[in-house]
Amino acid sequence: MNAWGDFTMQVGLVDVAPDCKAKDLQTIFIAANVEEDKNSAESKVNFARALHRFEFLECIIRVGLAAYHEEKTTENMVDAIEKVIVTHIVSRFDKNVRSWWGNVLW
Repeated sequence: MNAWGDFTMQVGLVDVAPDCKAKDLQTIFIAANVEEDKNSAESKVNFARALHRFEFLECIIRVGLAAYHEEKTTENMVDAIEKVIVTHIVSRFDKNVRSWWGNVLW
């Protein structure tokens, strides 16, 4: 969870909206990391304090919805998620990587 908190701080997601306080982002981490069946094979390889790739993506989606869709600053859910990815994550990449991402996204 510490890495998730550091990540959200570094990319500027903390306090970007009323529902994106540090505690809200921790709640998103916890919600994405829940295993319903603690005895399942998935649960045995899914550490309680770490995110798998799919859980990380779920967190990004949840943050986008909380920060931009629920606040009505984007027209739809896709735009909200894209805003998190482009504005907060890709914008911090090297110029060449940003150029590549621009070609992928649009």
